[in-house]
Amino acid sequence: MIGGIGGFIKVRQYEEVRIEICGKKAIGTVLVGPTP
Repeated sequence: MIGGIGGFIKVRQYEEVRIEICGKKAIGTVLVGPTP
């Protein structure tokens, strides 16, 4: 259970970082562009 939960959190953090890095360029530009 601890290993599964720890693995899930680690995978989620890695996926979030990847989405943020790839999304920050695309989503960040779209969000930062029209937002200000």
